[in-house]
Amino acid sequence: MARLDILDPAWIEVVFSGRNKAYGAYVLRKENAKTSVRALIIASLFFVLAIAMPTIINKLKGFIPKADEKVKIDDVVLTPPPPIDAAKPPPPPPQVEPPKPKVDQVRFPPPVVKPDNEVPEKDPPTVK
Repeated sequence: MARLDILDPAWIEVVFSGRNKAYGAYVLRKENAKTSVRALIIASLFFVLAIAMPTIINKLKGFIPKADEKVKIDDVVLTPPPPIDAAKPPPPPPQVEPPKPKVDQVRFPPPVVKPDNEVPEKDPPTVK
């Protein structure tokens, strides 16, 4: 059995024989190798540049003179806080009763065990 290389330009000619070669797919597949190599080189350059960027910046910092930074420092004088009266405690918050529920409820009532004949059978609710 012959080995078929689908990336070979001859294979592209076989696939597009008798078809419209002006269509974009033929041009894209014909230039695929060149485009892939170009993309690999550009991506590699960006990757190497991103990895080397901190080193490049550190090397350039020595060549660029720093500007003289003048920092203005102001002395701030704070006034003393007002005295706190230790004799007068703050008033307690008003006692507010929580509102009573409209219906007496028990969140989880305890189950009541009854004989089978005393328990009414309920059908599950249906959607109307």
